[in-house]
Amino acid sequence: MKKDSLTYGEYAEYHSQRRKRVKTTEPIVSTNNELMPFEANSDLVRQIPYAIRGLIFELNEVEFGRFKTLFSTLEILKDPAVKSTVKITAMADIFSILEVRNERKYQQIVKMCTNFNEFSDLCEDDKISLLKSNVTEIFFLLTVMYFDFEDEFWTIVIDNESAFKIPLTFLKAGKWGLYDAHRRFMMNLKQEYDSDVNLIDILTAILLFNPMGKDLVYKDSVKFQQKTYIYLLQRYLEIKHNSKSESETRFVRLMNCLQELFAVIPLHINNYIAAETPTKKPGPLIKELLNA
Repeated sequence: MKKDSLTYGEYAEYHSQRRKRVKTTEPIVSTNNELMPFEANSDLVRQIPYAIRGLIFELNEVEFGRFKTLFSTLEILKDPAVKSTVKITAMADIFSILEVRNERKYQQIVKMCTNFNEFSDLCEDDKISLLKSNVTEIFFLLTVMYFDFEDEFWTIVIDNESAFKIPLTFLKAGKWGLYDAHRRFMMNLKQEYDSDVNLIDILTAILLFNPMGKDLVYKDSVKFQQKTYIYLLQRYLEIKHNSKSESETRFVRLMNCLQELFAVIPLHINNYIAAETPTKKPGPLIKELLNA
C-alpha cells in the first residue's frame, strides 16, 4: 500500500494485495513507572484542561505534561453539540448514514494518530502496522461517548447543525451474536466510563500503541509507549478515586473491557464484509483498513 496516504490521513487507492489485519486476544501487559522526558513549562497549571485542574497538586510535572498533551491531541475527535436530531430505524437508511459518518470518523482518527509526537517518531512501517491493527479498536471505543445508555441509542452527528439517533437494536440484524456481545461490552464499560471523557482519551492512547500486532520493526519502542499510558491511567485512577485499592479494581475492570472490545471487533468486521445491501459503499480508507 502507499505509505504516505495512510500515515498522513489521506485517501489511498484500493489495492488487491494488502496485509491482513492482525487481531489479538492476548492480554495487555502490566505497566512500569517509567515516563518519557518532558520539558518543563511554567504555564502548565493555566493550560491544563479544566476537567483535571483540581488534580494538579498530586501529579508531578512530567505526568501533568503528558496529560495536557494527550487531551489536547484527542480534541480533534470530539463531536460538536447539535440542536436538531432525527430518529431513524430503517436499516437501509442507517447503513447509508453510517457509511458516510464512519469514513469521516476513520479519517479523524488517523489524523489524530499522526498528531502524536510519539507516533510521528516511529518508522513508516510501524506507523502503518499500528494504524491497520488499532484504528478500528479506537473507532469502536469512541462510540461510547455519543451513546445514550438510558434509552440505548447513538447520536450520530452529520454536521454542525444536525444528527441522527440510531438505536442499539439495529445490531440485532447482525450475525454471530453481534448485538449481545456489543451490548455486553457497552454496559460493562458504562460502569467505569461514567461520562469521564478523560478515561476514553487515555484508553485511546493505550489502544494506539498496542504492540501485540505483528510486523512491528521497533516493537519495544511501541511497548514502552503503551506502558507509559497504562501507567498514566493508573495514576489518573488513583487520584480520581483517592484510593489505591479502588483504583486497582477499576484498572482491572477497564483492562477487561478492552479485552471484550477485542472480541467484539471481529464480529463487526465479519458482519460488514458479509453484508449484502445496495447502500454498502465503503470509503477508500475503510476499504484499506478493513480489507472490505
